[in-house]
Amino acid sequence: MTTPNTPPAVPPQARFFQWVQGWASLMLCHSLVKTGVIEQMAGQPRTVDEIAGACGLHRDTLYRALRMTTTLDITAREGDRYALTNLGRMMLKDTPGSMVNGIQMMGTEGYQRPWQNFAYSLATGESAFTHVMGMPFFDYLEQYPELGLPFQQQMAIYAQMTDPALVPAYDFSPFRTVCDVGGGQGAFLKRVMEANPHLRGILYDMPGVVANHVLGEIDDRAEVVAGSFFERVPSADLLILKAVLHDWSDAKCAVILERCRQAMQPGSKLLIIDRVIAEPVDAMSAFYDLHMLVQIGGRERTAEEFRALLANAGLQMQRIIVPTESPMFPLRLVEAAL
Repeated sequence: MTTPNTPPAVPPQARFFQWVQGWASLMLCHSLVKTGVIEQMAGQPRTVDEIAGACGLHRDTLYRALRMTTTLDITAREGDRYALTNLGRMMLKDTPGSMVNGIQMMGTEGYQRPWQNFAYSLATGESAFTHVMGMPFFDYLEQYPELGLPFQQQMAIYAQMTDPALVPAYDFSPFRTVCDVGGGQGAFLKRVMEANPHLRGILYDMPGVVANHVLGEIDDRAEVVAGSFFERVPSADLLILKAVLHDWSDAKCAVILERCRQAMQPGSKLLIIDRVIAEPVDAMSAFYDLHMLVQIGGRERTAEEFRALLANAGLQMQRIIVPTESPMFPLRLVEAAL
């Protein structure tokens, strides 16, 4: 039964085209960012002629492109001028939480081709990226800055969005030393140590990564150690694995966790910071789970899957902490001990 206020049912064919056009919407936005169209609307609404002239674009095609972005709520038409909506402003460079690096990254060959070959992952359970790009994901990032640079910049933005909720969610007071294993350039470790002045910290990652560390302001309390967590992990009262395990298969995680266990003493703790998939599964977690497989060969995990990984390494999962704040990319803190 319908009433005058009941919206008409959307036929399945129409729903199909609504979601399947997502790839075109992505590439449209990528092109508008790349050609400078989005930045042209940063300050005030602009006409098609003004934007086309400033960016050196075909006027009629730009008009048709902005007509489509208006249907996507990325732009809004005001007379003969176009303005960015709140959604569209997420593609500006200076917007807090900007997704401009994400758009630039998602439009590259290194992002597109692996997903175009998802059937390979579906058949093998292995990374489509390594299969089609000829090298593992992180090796590719180092060699091809058109993907590597926006990837690193977008990861830094994600961290700025998530980290403020993570540090106060955990009690660091019982520990004297903390080691951020695979801690990148040390931004998270720095935040932890600034909030806990009693701590001494160790940043541990590959030589090319820690060479650009950000711990200069607290270097009297911090030690920078280069190495691979597949080979060894420095000892500390608290070991942190933030956004590390989801990069790897269960077999490789087993090696990382074994190295952590070898570095732990009675009373030591291991703090894993990652997504934890829960029922009902949200769309973002389901996507990232497959994306980690396609790009790197990893996966997102449920609480039981974390429990099993830890048990196989001789560790016990003690609790899962949910930050009181709810960041856009929700991470959980999984605490484990010997």
